[in-house]
Amino acid sequence: MTSSNSHEKPCCILFFDGYCHLCSSAVHFVLHRDSRQRIKFAPLSGTMARAYITDMDKYSDTLVYLRKGVLMQRSTAILYVARDMGGIWSLLFVFIIVPAAWRDALYRWVAVRRYRWWGKRAYCMVPAKAVADRFLD
Repeated sequence: MTSSNSHEKPCCILFFDGYCHLCSSAVHFVLHRDSRQRIKFAPLSGTMARAYITDMDKYSDTLVYLRKGVLMQRSTAILYVARDMGGIWSLLFVFIIVPAAWRDALYRWVAVRRYRWWGKRAYCMVPAKAVADRFLD
């Protein structure tokens, strides 16, 4: 984080599987479309995740979004990320009316296949210097 806001708690943190190509691609997608730069990023395997997520067993295999002190996961996390990105992406939040069980069933279906379809990195994603201030670990 930059020195001007290094002591402020971030509004929103997206915790992700840094070894997953799909997850890393999703982070890049959000990173370049979050025009207000409200969303920060941290890998689930990092120290920030351990500091904010007390029950890592519950959250270790899913996308986790910390928004205003509330942890969200799976499809709910994705919809709130879209909302917080702003612009046209916030329209995706309308899908919050679909029952979470249905949304999460689709999420889990993709999640269990993500390594097979997109592969797995040998090391955790390293952000480019130009956007390093958006990453907390």
